[in-house]
Amino acid sequence: MKNLKSRLIMFVLLVGLVFSGYKIVDYFYTSYDEKQNFNNVEKLVESEYEDEKIQYNDFEILKKYKKVYEKNNDLVGWIKIKDTNIDYPVMQTKDDYSYYLKRNFNKKSSIYGTPFVGDGCGINPNSDNVIIYGHNMKNGTMFADLNKYKDKKFYESHKEVQFDTLTEEGTYKVVYAFVTEVNKKDSFKYYEKINWNSKNEFNEYVSNLEQRKLYDTGEKIKKKDNLLTLSTCEKASDNSRMVVVCKKKQNQ
Repeated sequence: MKNLKSRLIMFVLLVGLVFSGYKIVDYFYTSYDEKQNFNNVEKLVESEYEDEKIQYNDFEILKKYKKVYEKNNDLVGWIKIKDTNIDYPVMQTKDDYSYYLKRNFNKKSSIYGTPFVGDGCGINPNSDNVIIYGHNMKNGTMFADLNKYKDKKFYESHKEVQFDTLTEEGTYKVVYAFVTEVNKKDSFKYYEKINWNSKNEFNEYVSNLEQRKLYDTGEKIKKKDNLLTLSTCEKASDNSRMVVVCKKKQNQ
């Protein structure tokens, strides 16, 4: 009887070990595979053309993104923050704004997803505030590095964000970094702040940002500014979000 119990215990442990090993291998394979997918997309960007535009069908497009757009015409831009893993295509779909929440650039199922533009946001022309969402992955990819903006020292060396649309390059200054809760009755619904219908509405939005900011950047926003908001999950809870609000540089 003791031998039987011992064998059953050993069998259960062995099954657990095999399953754990499978999950570990699957995790690293998936991580590698997704990294390769994004590397392949990045190779399509012809950076040498910089801000050169060409006529494409019935609109002008930055030449460097032409091949990427031809691969998937849900592409609306490219987001990049120097010295981080944030260097990705940005997608937008009309019927289901969160389509890329769990799909990669090739529209295949993926827990990594692809950065995408929020519900109601406009691109070309841009809404007053363009909101882009990305996952906070444990391996540090996607928008995980946004959480580094909790540290002002990180901000000091990463004050700008590059967000190009298909038609123009854009450099944005980081103005606010904050952590907030969503899906609660009294939540700050930053994700609904797309266009300003009045001065009072804008002032209320700024007041909420001021109350929640993690530190003072010395930058301020005005109603006329073109804003860019980046949002990802934050590990304090399922409802916690890390948010970075930027404004487009005035000379653009």
